[in-house]
This record gives sequence, C-alpha cells and structure tokens, in this order.
Amino acid sequence: MQTPSVGGGSAVPVRVKFDRLIAYSTLQLPLAMAALPVVLNVSHFYGEVLKLSFGIMGAIFIIARTIDAIQDPVIGLISDRFTHRGPRGRLIFVALTLPLLLGGFYMLFDPPDSLVGDPGAMAIWLMASLFLVHLGYSGVSISYHAHGAELTDDYNERTKITVGREVFGLIGMTAAVVLPTILTAKLGPERGYEALGLIFLPIALLFDFRVVAVVGPSAGGAGSRRDPCARFPHLDPLLGALSQAAHRRLRAKPHAAHVGAVLCADEESAVPPPAARVRGQWRRPWRRRHGHAVLCRARPAGQQD
Repeated sequence: MQTPSVGGGSAVPVRVKFDRLIAYSTLQLPLAMAALPVVLNVSHFYGEVLKLSFGIMGAIFIIARTIDAIQDPVIGLISDRFTHRGPRGRLIFVALTLPLLLGGFYMLFDPPDSLVGDPGAMAIWLMASLFLVHLGYSGVSISYHAHGAELTDDYNERTKITVGREVFGLIGMTAAVVLPTILTAKLGPERGYEALGLIFLPIALLFDFRVVAVVGPSAGGAGSRRDPCARFPHLDPLLGALSQAAHRRLRAKPHAAHVGAVLCADEESAVPPPAARVRGQWRRPWRRRHGHAVLCRARPAGQQD
C-alpha cells in the first residue's frame, strides 16, 4: 500500500530517464555560453575595439547590475504565476523570454556601424543591450532551474539533474572562452565578436526547443504546492520550544501584547500541532491562501473568546 505524501504528491519517486535528463541539461550550455562573454568580453570589445570610455562603461555596468538585482525577484514571481497555466508553465516562460536573451546578446556584439564613434549613442546602445540580455537571461535561467527541481521529488534524481546541468554548463563555459579567441584571431576583433553573436543564436534555439519539446511537465502537476515543513520534521521540536518560551513570557507579563509564532500546520487539520499551543489553550490558525505556514496569536491572561 502506498502512502500519499504531504501536499497531494505520490510516495513513489519519479525517475528521470537518461534521454530526458540530457534534453533538460543541454540548455545550460547556451546559458553558460552567454553569461561568460557578457562578463569578460563586453568591456574589452567596447573599450578596446569600439573606443568607448571606460568611465561611461563603468556607470552603465553599475546601473545594469542594479536593475538586474531588482528584476530577478519580480521575474521569479511571474514564473511562479505561470505554473497555474499547467505543468509546462515554466517551460512556456522559458520560451517567451528566450528571444530577449538572443536579441540582447546579438545586439551587444553587433552594434550598427553608424553608432561607432558616437559615445552618447554607443552608451545608449550598450545600456539597452545589457538590459535585454540580463532580462532574458534571468527569465530563462530562473524558470529553467525551477522546472528542473520540479521534475522529481527524489533526492538522488535531483542530484543527477544538477550534475547533468553543470556538465553542460562547463562545456558552455569552455566554448565561451575558446570561441572569442579563435574568432577574433581569424576574422579580426569586430567581425570575430559579430560571428560569436551569430553562432550563439542557433545553439540557444536548438537546445531551448529540446527542453520545451522533450523534457515534459513537472512531476507535481499544475499549481502543486507542498507543505514546506513536511520535509523538515526536525523543526517541530524547535517550534515547540518557541511556544514554551512564549508561554513563559506571557506568564511573566500577563498583559503582554500578541505573540506571533510561525507554525507548520495543515490547513485542513482539525487539531493544530503541539507548537500551536500557547498557555494551554488552542487558537484557530489564521488561514493563508497558499502554503501551510500560518500565524497563531496568543491571548493575554484572562481574556476569553
């Protein structure tokens, strides 16, 4: 007899087949291939080849990184919302944001000839290109990595997924180091970096198509949410100790204000867990729309419902 797991999942772990593992892992190659040139080669290309001021570039890089730090949590939130569109929701978001990554990467290494020599126009082009490539990279990588964690609930299978992804990431990093050197030596700096942008486009499209078409849906289904504390049973003694500390605090100060404790409780449970007991009295946990983390409020001494 199989015992259902918390959150509606199955107790039987989902095994990821080898072909599915390879299909998923390959997208890390173009992601790594895009990340390294943006860090290492953009400053050399714009500073040494296109002769843009390093001071202007430094300011642009700071602004771009600040925007990137702000937009990442927003992109993660949007990616979570896409799970309501079905078990392939994150893959849909990967497909939608990939064109931003492709366009931004190609723009970085192929600016129009009419802008060369104009510092103001070149600075605007660099800023727009970095914004697009960071937006696209964040959109693809955040949803891609989150979908990998949802392919299975088994620890060993998730380890295999991570290892496969990192192997292709190392291949992509190697290509990102070797290709610019070879291309610029053969074609010259400007044509070499332009060729790098052109080579990246079909590689990213091919591996993105494999992920979307072959990898398949997540194991939990659409909008599945698991109890985050069910995986950490050792937290229950800690929560019990916190409730006892709150009990002692209320005895010392009978008129203390409300004491909140974050608890891991099933919203459907008729009896709260032991950590929800404060001063020997039960309080109905406040419901939350998502998840199982609820807030329990203690009563001052002598107060009745």
